[in-house]
Amino acid sequence: MAFGLGDQMRAIDRVNAERRIIAAMQQQMKWEEVRRFFDRLKINCNGYGSDEDMDYESYTRLFLDNCSDADIVEVADQLEVDISRQSAAIAPSVVVESKYWLIDHFRVFISHVHTVRQSAGNLRASLQAYSISAFVAHDDIEPSDEWREEILASLRSMDALLAILTPDFNTSKWTDQEVGVAIATDSLIIPINRGQIPYGFMEKFQALPSSGLNTGQVAASVFRTLSTNSRTRGRIVESLIRTIATGSDAAIAQFRIQKLNSIQDVDVESWKSIRENIAGNAALRSSKPLLDVLNPILKTKSIGIVGVGEKTAALDDEIPF
Repeated sequence: MAFGLGDQMRAIDRVNAERRIIAAMQQQMKWEEVRRFFDRLKINCNGYGSDEDMDYESYTRLFLDNCSDADIVEVADQLEVDISRQSAAIAPSVVVESKYWLIDHFRVFISHVHTVRQSAGNLRASLQAYSISAFVAHDDIEPSDEWREEILASLRSMDALLAILTPDFNTSKWTDQEVGVAIATDSLIIPINRGQIPYGFMEKFQALPSSGLNTGQVAASVFRTLSTNSRTRGRIVESLIRTIATGSDAAIAQFRIQKLNSIQDVDVESWKSIRENIAGNAALRSSKPLLDVLNPILKTKSIGIVGVGEKTAALDDEIPF
């Protein structure tokens, strides 16, 4: 359901709308443009703050806190952000989460038919390096589980849906229904063209090619889409920051730092947090390859570097998709 200028938002709708607006603004505007944008809309700020005492999100919220629901609708319209209300029948206010999601990871449901089960499982493994937890029903659900409930729990708590589109995709009893849940809950859908172009409600989403690519290349394409889309960028950034902080594998942390650095306009406070967490993690601060990647980034942000130690490791996901 779309909001009109006269509609009143539920609390959860307002929170979701503000989150999407902030993600879109981070993609479209520099810090100094935020105030000019809201000034033009005649929306005031509760105290102006600066780069030194708050991050981009906190500064933007100073303005959003002064927005009426009608203002929020207008701001979303200006930014071309979809803040449609989710269907209560599909997305209840209390979401039962799947037990299969990895903690602190971005959550992706992979919709596929059994003929590409192995490719879906390989893709799930590659996506984990990007702080993305992928749910693959054929592999994840144990025989003793009430599998319909687990699939529904995963669909209701996912951040995005990947659809591996094969010519037989719509012959399954479940795949089109899984896509339908994603559409009804306004989740981002990423079609992967495996011999079938997007159809029906999926037509508006650009498909990622997979012909001739290995699993690592497909995973990289998925990450680029999620990290540049205004609806998912914020969650990807958050997941990378949290998993870097809590990880103990230096090679994976190094990879995630590089991926985080590839995302535009990640705020300085986030990099300060990463610096502090790595400095306090003996397994990570002892890795010279990791610090050789991290410290130059910290220098560009005018943040103190972390002391150098010795360690190395490698990643390999050259698996045909």
